Amino acid sequence: MRFGIFIKKPRNSSYQKFDDSIIGKYCLETSSFTNSWGTQKSNIILEDKTTMLVPSNNIEFSHNLIDDIEIKKFFIEYPEWLNVYNHHVENNYFPMIGVLEAVSGNWSNPRSLLIKFTNITESNWVSFNLLPYTHNNLQYEKNKTYTFMIPAWLYKKIKNK
Repeated sequence: MRFGIFIKKPRNSSYQKFDDSIIGKYCLETSSFTNSWGTQKSNIILEDKTTMLVPSNNIEFSHNLIDDIEIKKFFIEYPEWLNVYNHHVENNYFPMIGVLEAVSGNWSNPRSLLIKFTNITESNWVSFNLLPYTHNNLQYEKNKTYTFMIPAWLYKKIKNK
């Protein structure tokens, strides 16, 4: 998760239109990825709770929130952004109950989780960085049941397997 400010206007696309008023707006990056053309993209939330997908080079990031402690400090310093983030999680994540079967990485700092969800027949690998930051400080144990908040798009993908 990173916090930053727009320094240039992203190019308009068929599904997103931008005007010059975007420059100078603050945003919270919830995730990022590199597309097939090598462009670093950021999923961001603006202060008015709108979400966007923009090239990362349009944003100058001032806070690189790497771990749970830094994220909590940031939300204490900027409580209005905690409200924005919680609104994003409530509207874009789906609660699922599942048994944790395995992890990739180590148990104290996993990269991915193999979860057997109660209402889905197959176990599924879920990347740890897709989970909300509140899952970061849990100490996971094998064969224990947890409630996971997973992105709605991932839920649809898993359900339709």
